[in-house]
Amino acid sequence: MSCPSCGDRSKPPPGTGIRLRSFLFYFSPDSPYQKINPLTKLVMMVTISTVAFIIENIYANLILLLIICAGLAFAHISFGSFKKVIIAISGLLLIAALTHAFFSQIPGDIVYFNFPWGSYITERTIHYVTIFYLKFLAASLANLIFLCTTRETDLIVALRFLHLPYILCFMFALTLRLMSILLDDWWALIQAQRARGMDFKGSIIERLKKLQQIIFPLLTSIFKKIEDTNYAILARGFTLSDVQRTSIRQLRWRFFDYFLLTLSIVLLVVVIIAKYYYGYLSFR
Repeated sequence: MSCPSCGDRSKPPPGTGIRLRSFLFYFSPDSPYQKINPLTKLVMMVTISTVAFIIENIYANLILLLIICAGLAFAHISFGSFKKVIIAISGLLLIAALTHAFFSQIPGDIVYFNFPWGSYITERTIHYVTIFYLKFLAASLANLIFLCTTRETDLIVALRFLHLPYILCFMFALTLRLMSILLDDWWALIQAQRARGMDFKGSIIERLKKLQQIIFPLLTSIFKKIEDTNYAILARGFTLSDVQRTSIRQLRWRFFDYFLLTLSIVLLVVVIIAKYYYGYLSFR
């Protein structure tokens, strides 16, 4: 059965229980995102991330974040798969936002706290930090949807459609694949240590000390995977020379792809005009 989006004949029939491997997790072949052209998903990810960084209004950022969360729900990905990733992203962004607040000097009408190093927190500081957190969280979730519903072969086909050199497409996809392998190895080591009786509960300092015991085997595993990947590439005769490559996967455009591309471009144009021409969606 051919893939509706890219002509992939390796797609399993719906309802067989076979799941497809994306950059990060496995997702159902019945997922609506599987029917979308990978180039469309790439444009949507870039557009939504750009819009998230342009908007500087709490309510607009919240609406965009809700739309992205709704899109994540339609991905047909097991919540247990990416729950820890979302928690980790949210926690890191929260730490970055609070750190930024501790060293900011945004003037306001009410000063809540003064730091010894000259920084202070006002009502505008809280407003700015909230916007900072929401926009980075929205952009991160938009990228997460793309990585959870796209395979490396789909990305190579999409980038090749833009007439980029094959080696650049291959290296970009390979980098993302190694990142997903790193994530898999990380959770595998965590589960292995838990099976040996290690408890990762406690304060942040205690957890960091315990995680130090995973760093060395993780690095060893990474280097071993890189070496295996290198041997696999050489065994397949991969070369940097300019050869005429063929592929069974061809991009196919549907009405839904044109609709999503048009909607993405219209959204970006409307946000740019609203902010830079009329002054809306700006930090006040």
